[in-house]
Amino acid sequence: MKILPRIVLPLALVVFTGHANAYNYFTCSLGGELNFPGHISMNFADNLSTVEKAAITRGLQRATQVSDTSITAINNFDDDYEGNNTESEIYRDNIPTADCRSWVTTGTCNVVEVDMRFGNLTWVTTDNSQHEPYIPPGTGRNMTGVAVHEAGHCLGLAHSDNIYNMMGHDWTHVTRNGTAAYYGPGEDMSDGLIDKHGKKSTNDSNRDVGITVFRYQGPDGGGYSRHMAGEITQASVAVPVVGSFDEQDVYQVVAGETVQMELTLENNGEKNAELPTIGYYLSTNSSISTLDTLLRTNAISIGRGFPLETAISVTIPVGTAPGNYFLGAYIDHENEIPEVTNANNVAYYPIEVVPPSSDLTFPFFALSKTTLALNEEFTAYTIVRNDGDYASTAGNIHYYISQSPNTSKLNPVGSSTPFAPLASGAQRAGNTLLQAPQYEPTSTRYIGACVEDVANELVINNNCSTGVEVQIKAPPPVVLSWLATDITATSATLHGTVDPNGATATAYFEWGETTAYGNSVVYGQEGPEPGVVAVSKTISGLTCNTQYHFRLRVVEADGIVYGDDRTFTTGSCPGC
Repeated sequence: MKILPRIVLPLALVVFTGHANAYNYFTCSLGGELNFPGHISMNFADNLSTVEKAAITRGLQRATQVSDTSITAINNFDDDYEGNNTESEIYRDNIPTADCRSWVTTGTCNVVEVDMRFGNLTWVTTDNSQHEPYIPPGTGRNMTGVAVHEAGHCLGLAHSDNIYNMMGHDWTHVTRNGTAAYYGPGEDMSDGLIDKHGKKSTNDSNRDVGITVFRYQGPDGGGYSRHMAGEITQASVAVPVVGSFDEQDVYQVVAGETVQMELTLENNGEKNAELPTIGYYLSTNSSISTLDTLLRTNAISIGRGFPLETAISVTIPVGTAPGNYFLGAYIDHENEIPEVTNANNVAYYPIEVVPPSSDLTFPFFALSKTTLALNEEFTAYTIVRNDGDYASTAGNIHYYISQSPNTSKLNPVGSSTPFAPLASGAQRAGNTLLQAPQYEPTSTRYIGACVEDVANELVINNNCSTGVEVQIKAPPPVVLSWLATDITATSATLHGTVDPNGATATAYFEWGETTAYGNSVVYGQEGPEPGVVAVSKTISGLTCNTQYHFRLRVVEADGIVYGDDRTFTTGSCPGC
């Protein structure tokens, strides 16, 4: 806004004075504040369209609805509009955005003319959300909102940069319900105009409360306050953003969780303090109403002077079906306050509700044996626990063998084990009979368990146990002692069979007059190829007419295996 002299005074600088509250006034170059009239008549120029005049008129009415002010726009198609012509006018001009210029009489601080100009922007003249900040910047500004801001200048308010307010970035001093957007004076502008010009009534009958998701971000460096949309948070940290709805982030919320809605509340009316009740609703569309699902209510005291930025906790019902919703805050939702408007009573956040999450883990996993023969049975002991906040669905435990302790789901072993749904913090202990697989002996492997991914489990990288190291070995050789042939008085041929079961084994025959044997002769090595091998060895130096015991002994890396004891009797002694 520019403050210009009338005829005599030089161009005055745009300066302002601060107050106890956050609004600012323009200062006269002669000292003190400029004296703006509270009631102004302005001519509409003929270069404004009918819809533009209607949009501007709405803005002027909103700006003056609680203070002893008025700006009356006359639809007279003024064709002689210009600054410093003793007429207050509203017209389109070749300027970047918009402004309100003022002229003062010579030697005084009295403002006698104000002109509101709208520049070369794409102007949106309807109260919908098809403009900044709900569409990308540069594609449209709401003319009603800008008219509210400029009306503040025409009535004596300067820019503010220290709180959320209409005299800052006006395009983000806004709220909407459905597709309808509302621009009003806000708490700071209403409070400043009341302070400067007085209240419109004598009994605080012009009351208004408002709510929005926008909040103060900081000064922009040019005298304006910057505003940005708040967030849905948990423990002061924003929950995940999963999309966008008309330039507003969509937040992901888990059914059953409690989150915080960042909101800004304003007391825009004459009454110094209000105590509105806010209803918090879950809606399937962006038009929030009392027909939606009421989640909770609370009453908050709002003084007049500074907007109240707050965060309110709201719990999403645990049974909410997954999908897209709108989490709305409806101030004065039961219409207990007689307001001048309720078009600014709703704020909402788009959200995506996902099912409650479980988190299945393996706090314990062990095996009954860690040295296993091929195809040998063993038992796996498991404890599955739900470390999530909500119950899991039923599922299955699967068992895997791998070459790494990090259990992978590539090589299953044995059968799976079902388990019932687990409540939050609950665990299930059990055991399952498994069978060692066919691996080349001797080998080192790791056996572990994984729970299959169950529905609604958001964390799935901890669903497997650490593998237990096992040694898988071949079964012992199968050794059979058979019989003796070719028996003489002093010799015999001993026979047997060996199945080395894939091991490398050395076969021996043992013999003697008792089961202590005492004599041994090597046959040779067998294996590692599987299969039954017949072995035999001829022994001599025996005593005639004597009973002998013999057996087959097989030695392999893991031990010794003996065949059964057999007997034979040597032939008669010569001369007998």
